[in-house]
Amino acid sequence: MSQEHQTEVERTMAELNFFDAVKRALREEMANDDRVMCIGEDIRSHGGPYGTTKGLMELYGEKRVIDTPIIESAFFDAAVGLSLMGWRPVVDLMAADFITLCVDQVIHGASHYPFMFDVQIPLTIRGPIGGGLRFTASQEKSLEAMIANFPGLIIVYPSSALDAYGLLKSAIRSNDPCIVFEHKLLYFYSVSDEFPEDEFTIPLGEAAVKRTGTDLTIVSWGWPVRESVKAAEVLSETEGIEVEVVDLRTLRPMDRATILESVKKTNRAMVVTEAHRFGSMGAEVAATIQEFGFDDLDAPVARLGAPEYPIPFSAPIQDAYLMTADKILQTIKELLV
Repeated sequence: MSQEHQTEVERTMAELNFFDAVKRALREEMANDDRVMCIGEDIRSHGGPYGTTKGLMELYGEKRVIDTPIIESAFFDAAVGLSLMGWRPVVDLMAADFITLCVDQVIHGASHYPFMFDVQIPLTIRGPIGGGLRFTASQEKSLEAMIANFPGLIIVYPSSALDAYGLLKSAIRSNDPCIVFEHKLLYFYSVSDEFPEDEFTIPLGEAAVKRTGTDLTIVSWGWPVRESVKAAEVLSETEGIEVEVVDLRTLRPMDRATILESVKKTNRAMVVTEAHRFGSMGAEVAATIQEFGFDDLDAPVARLGAPEYPIPFSAPIQDAYLMTADKILQTIKELLV
C-alpha cells in the first residue's frame, strides 16, 4: 500500500464527507475483488469530473482503470460486454443526464438481458445528478423516474456519506445492474459522518428513517432529504410539530413497508423531490401510499417538486427553482397549521 493511500485510509477512520466516502468505497471494492474495474472519461489522471476516481490507476493499473473517448454509447456497450465476461465494471458518467445517450445499452441491454437470456449483469453506473452548480438544464436534470420505469435495474440515490459508502459497495457486489445517483451538491456541502474502522455495507432496497415524528411523514431521497430534516427541526422548535423523514435510499426496489409503517403512525404524508411532479418517482410514492395506506390517511398525500420547466442557468432563478427547507416548511404549515 502506498504512503498516500495509507494516509487516506487512516484519515477516513474518523470522519468522511460524501466525496471521500465514494472514494473509499471504490478503493476498497477494487482491493477486495480484482474483477472490479472503473470505466469513464478522464478517470485516470483527473479522477473524473469530481475527482472520485483519482489515484485508482496508480493503485490498480491501466487494465482496471480505463479512460474512454467522449462516446457514452460506446463505453456503455463495452461495460455491458465486460460484465457478461465476468468483470464487475463501474461506469463513471460525467453527468447523469448523459445516460440518455446510451439508453439502448442500459434499457435494451443491461435491464433486459437477465430476463431474456438468464445471465448476470454485475454492472454499476455512477452518475452525478441534480442542480445547484449552474450547469444549465443539459447537465442538471433529475432523471430517476425515467430509468426506474424499466424492470431489472436497481436505482440507488443516497443522501449522506454513510449511505453513499454502504450502498455503493452493495451495488458493486450485486449481480444485477445498478444505477447509483449522487447529487452534485452532496460532494461539496454534505456533513461529514463518523465512520467505523471496519468495512460495512447497506442492503439495497431498505429505506431509513432519518428523523422520527408523529404528525407528518415526509418521503424523500438525495439532497431534499437534508432540506426536509432542516425544515422538520425548525417546525419542532417553533411550532411543536414533529415531522418524520423517511429517506428511500433505494428507489427501485422501493421499501414500501417502511413508508407505510411511518404513515400508519403519523396519518399524513408528503413526498418531496427535486424532480418535476408530473410522471415522477414522487407520483409513484404518492400512489403507493394512497393504494396501500389509504385507511391510515387523514388527508390526501401532498407532493412537492420542481416547477414544470427546465432548470434555469441564472443563479437567483435556479435558487428559486430548487428544493429548499423554506419551501418544505411553508408547505407543511399549509397542511397542518
